[in-house]
Amino acid sequence: KLAATAAIVTAGLVAHANAAVINFSNLGANGTEITADMLYGVESIVVDSNGSVDSLITFDTNLTGTADPDMEAAFDNPFTQEVEERRDFGYLAIIAENTNFSRPDDEARGGTVTFNFVSPVKLRQMAFIDTSGGQASLFGENGLISVFDIPEVDTHNNSPTNQFAILSFGAVAGVTSLQISIPS
Repeated sequence: KLAATAAIVTAGLVAHANAAVINFSNLGANGTEITADMLYGVESIVVDSNGSVDSLITFDTNLTGTADPDMEAAFDNPFTQEVEERRDFGYLAIIAENTNFSRPDDEARGGTVTFNFVSPVKLRQMAFIDTSGGQASLFGENGLISVFDIPEVDTHNNSPTNQFAILSFGAVAGVTSLQISIPS
């Protein structure tokens, strides 16, 4: 299951570049299919849903009564010292489970999403919600740069409080592709 919020990236070739956010909040209504031309600095998006619908769509966490209640706000971070680091994320990007985009649900069998950037970027962090672990692989012009483990924050629709985790990339520079792989 993949539910990711905005990734914070910085253009790699500018000496004092400001952070840019790959933001899913301004892409339209709940269930909008996300394409590369909708995201600043992204050249292409490749989605492999492990045999289902190969589409990345928006999910509004502020709605209730959705097809996926473990992605409804608010969220706690089980990995911090703070007991109540609650956040509301608004829109997320999810791999669609089916073609009924009007009632978005994330693909339970996991999948892979690859963001290919227009030019090399510096990745800082990305938030994950309702994921069963996985890996984030960073690629540069000469191949693999680094691999990061994605924390498991899947409550299986059974928790009274939904969870999120922030994956810090530590400002890795020269990234041309970000591949997020979530197991089934």
